[in-house]
Amino acid sequence: MKRVFRIIEDSIRQFTVEGWNAQAYQLPREALIGASTLIGDEQAIYFLFCRDEHQTEGVYIGLTDHVITRLLKHCESETDGSEGFFWHSALIVCLNESPQDAQYLCRRLIHLLEKEGHCVNLAGQPYAPPRLTRPQRTLLDSRVEGIRQLLREIHQPCLEPIRHGRVLYLRRRR
Repeated sequence: MKRVFRIIEDSIRQFTVEGWNAQAYQLPREALIGASTLIGDEQAIYFLFCRDEHQTEGVYIGLTDHVITRLLKHCESETDGSEGFFWHSALIVCLNESPQDAQYLCRRLIHLLEKEGHCVNLAGQPYAPPRLTRPQRTLLDSRVEGIRQLLREIHQPCLEPIRHGRVLYLRRRR
């Protein structure tokens, strides 16, 4: 079933993530400044789709309490050369979760990237699932599946098994 999205300003698309009432936004880098008034500076998991200096495609997954401020910091880091990639578009999934649940979602998404062979985790932090009750884990895993479905729909298959040798790298500077 195809999800209906709406364009809220120029090239910013808004989605409802399947499985819970979270809002997600897909936007090109150029729309970030305009997005600050539409999206709000709130808790989110974000995906930065990028290319490094060799034009290798990559994805960066982050978790923040202030998504617009954090994305602007990524832009500043690129300008001063402290990041080794240039992001061209983003997917922002706004959350209303406890800090523990938000951490679980982010770590689970990164773990799926590693599991499917799409990334090399340069941060060096292995996936360690938190202690959750079975109902909590089931609920959060359904949310991860909703994000996975959304990524399929916007043609960013970074959580799908690798086909044709395409590898995406999770880049994180120390």
